[in-house]
Amino acid sequence: FSRLNMGSDAKGDFLGVFKTLTDGVKEDLRTRFDLPEEAHEYILRSIEYNVPHGKLNRGLTVVQFARDFFAAKGQTASDEVIFQASVLGWCIEYLQAFFLVADDIMDASITRRGQPCFYKLPEIGLKAINDSIVLEALLYEILRKHFRNAQCYQDIFDLFHEITFTTSIGQLLDLTSQKEQGDVDLNTFTEANLVRIYKYKTAYYTFYLPVALGMHLCGIKDAELFSTAKDICIDMGVLFQSQDDYIDCFGDPKTTGKVPLFFIHPSPDFGLCLLGPPEWSTSPKRPFLNPLPLCRGRLALISRTTSVLGSLLKHSRLLL
Repeated sequence: FSRLNMGSDAKGDFLGVFKTLTDGVKEDLRTRFDLPEEAHEYILRSIEYNVPHGKLNRGLTVVQFARDFFAAKGQTASDEVIFQASVLGWCIEYLQAFFLVADDIMDASITRRGQPCFYKLPEIGLKAINDSIVLEALLYEILRKHFRNAQCYQDIFDLFHEITFTTSIGQLLDLTSQKEQGDVDLNTFTEANLVRIYKYKTAYYTFYLPVALGMHLCGIKDAELFSTAKDICIDMGVLFQSQDDYIDCFGDPKTTGKVPLFFIHPSPDFGLCLLGPPEWSTSPKRPFLNPLPLCRGRLALISRTTSVLGSLLKHSRLLL
């Protein structure tokens, strides 16, 4: 581990571990599978395109937790501990990539992290569905390779499965929040429903998972501490996602890296924000109350007079 020379450049060191893990994946693919070179390069391209280009906050949180845990005891985390924390952090980033590749297809998204969504690449298309599955599978290959002999392996393995299941339930709540056909039901746009989606779809894997992984890595066993950490992380996750949704709608694409799929109805009396394909903003046939089936996952109506947008604004202000 010392050869990695973990130093003061946390993000640079973290990216260095990604290269180490990618080299390991390359070796494992060549050793375990009789793959044609095209398939080998295809998998590696999917990894490089989808995994390392975000803000990496989830993965870096595991590393920071390990540093802070030992610092609180007046110690310095060893290079081995930081490497292990980095591996767990990259496992989260692989999980994130798996979620996002699939989510972009379901939401008919256009861009992600300042580049076209993976499925939008002409040579990829719906093959990206299987690519997302491969990314999730690689998470567990990396985890098994580096932690199968660790005391915390079973706890970490179970945690990843638990969080994946929880997040998939959150995605289900999001996708089924409106009917496939017919008018949008504004009565479903309540703060309770919004918070429920935020909690299960985002908060668990974005905030609780990195903290819980750090706790397992550092040998923490107290169930009450895990429960307390979960409560705090879930609240943080709801605040985070409320701000993130607001920024997705009204932020600058040059900063967010996403094309905002929305426009504001021109009538101030109507007071509605419609999330949908950008071309609707200039189309005389845009369907204000009749969502197109293919755009179900990206369509929502939010009244400025309901508590939902007010809740978004309230939570966003708390973070400013």
